[in-house]
Parts: sequence; C-alpha cells; structure tokens
Amino acid sequence: MAGLVGHQHPSVFHLVSVLQQDAALAETLIIQDARGQAPAKRQRRAVQLHQRRLQQLCFDVRDGRKTVPETLNALGHGVRLL
Repeated sequence: MAGLVGHQHPSVFHLVSVLQQDAALAETLIIQDARGQAPAKRQRRAVQLHQRRLQQLCFDVRDGRKTVPETLNALGHGVRLL
C-alpha cells in the first residue's frame, strides 16, 4: 500500500483519493486498449539522446554533410566499452 499511496499510514481521505485516481487511470488504459491504442513505452533519457544522435548522423550521411569515415568515427565515439 505504501508504494501506491506514497507513505506508510495515509489518512482515510488521502487513501480514497489515491484509489480513485488509480481506478480512473485503469479505466483509461482499458478504453485505450479497446481502441487498439498501444500503451506508451517509457524510455530512459540517455536512450532517447543516443537515438537522436544516431538519426542525425544518418541524415548527415544521406545529405552529404559527412563522409562514411567521418560517420564511423562519430559512431565510435558513441560506443562505450565495459
């Protein structure tokens, strides 16, 4: 219960409010699923930034702003070794 409410001993009014919000969210998700609308996947901010960088590199190669060796060099800077 503490994970849903946010603390160990909520007041009755706070508990009812949180349960109403949870029920509304569940109903919204059920309606979206019935429409065939896929739920939004959460992505870490770092993943979004890497995807944008890769997309920009692809655009740069396509539009002739970067050569293939320059692109490979840029890709190498984005790789982390363990």
